[in-house]
Amino acid sequence: MKLGQLITKLSTGLAMAGFQNAMQAIAYSFKRSFWETKKKPCPDAKNLLYRTCSTLTNAEPMAQGMRFSFGPDALIIAFLAPDLVKIHWNPETSTFPDYGIAKTQWPEIQVQSQKVAQAWELQTAELRVLVQENGEIQFWQKEKLLHHALPPKLGNQGWKQTSIAQTDECFYGMGERAHPLNLRGTSCRLWNHDPGGIYWPGDDPLYLGIPVYLGLHHQGSYLIFYHNTHDATIHFAPTQGKHSDEAQVQAVFTGGPLKYFFIPGPPNRAISRYTELTGRSPLPPQWAMGYHQSLIAYQNEADLQALHQGFVQNGLPLSVIHLDLEYMDGFRIFTIDAKRFPHFQEIAEKINQAGTKIVGIVDAGVKADPQYRVYREGKEADVFCKLPNGKSALGPVWPGWCAFPDFTNPKVREWWGQ
Repeated sequence: MKLGQLITKLSTGLAMAGFQNAMQAIAYSFKRSFWETKKKPCPDAKNLLYRTCSTLTNAEPMAQGMRFSFGPDALIIAFLAPDLVKIHWNPETSTFPDYGIAKTQWPEIQVQSQKVAQAWELQTAELRVLVQENGEIQFWQKEKLLHHALPPKLGNQGWKQTSIAQTDECFYGMGERAHPLNLRGTSCRLWNHDPGGIYWPGDDPLYLGIPVYLGLHHQGSYLIFYHNTHDATIHFAPTQGKHSDEAQVQAVFTGGPLKYFFIPGPPNRAISRYTELTGRSPLPPQWAMGYHQSLIAYQNEADLQALHQGFVQNGLPLSVIHLDLEYMDGFRIFTIDAKRFPHFQEIAEKINQAGTKIVGIVDAGVKADPQYRVYREGKEADVFCKLPNGKSALGPVWPGWCAFPDFTNPKVREWWGQ
């Protein structure tokens, strides 16, 4: 990090969080960096030992797909829909929960399979998959090659999946990135990271990484979704040129299953199928489609009332006012600062009757304070994320040291909703 960037981050943190919280955050950042670089449980991908799968030894039909054996390794190819296929290497060794899958029941479809020269072909009305004897997999849409995956390199803890990029291929997706829209020539790490309130073009990773991308080229388009939450990096081919070692896409995961879903284009249909698989957000209420006003500046209820009146007096439409941290009592979630907002409910109801909603920010960090009701209830219900030693995993947020609900647990999500 450059000195100027560091100074900017320090000044931003001091202004927004106060001296004590800013110092806690700085100390925690150094601590986090130490654990991620020196003590992280996932090994560095550069130091992993890999092996290439053996030659195909057996192929067996199964429901809507086939099971292939490559010596000690197994490959499952299963169609969920005519344009949706699951690729899963060594499924017996995978105990990974289906966190990212919303739809598990699919209608039965017709899948044809046959031996073609040195490969096996699986085909539906929408997609044709060729599995070579060396473990290569090709995905065809009619007579056009969409994607060509080379034999994977498997390790005891991680794996590499390399594919050949088309000459003109462009890549999009991977969640929140400070990269160009076309990801070709970039590397995207899948490891959600708080950049400290500010970041620059090229900084990676950021807050939200999603292991899904679209590939578009002259032959067609497709979508790939890696069903894996482990630390990983996707390296997109650096040059748009000839097929070579440089014109490759390489997915490097330090752990978890080699399991992905492939969906042929066009992009709008591929994204629709992807959201059918992983879940769709409900339609927002009508009022959410209007103008929203938000600023970290509303220090008290007088500011809130003046803001609303300003829109009314100037005849400006206003659907929602978003309140940031200032409305809370000591930045504790689910609280109201009685000194700065002594008549909060009354004012909120009045503004609501005028057609404007009030939305207050809610962070996922619960202040670790035994005197704080939400924290006490969470401890008693055992809802917070833990370290390997069984202690709560604490980190600095706006109110200070905070615990974090484990939202992978359905009981925790129910508790949070209450």
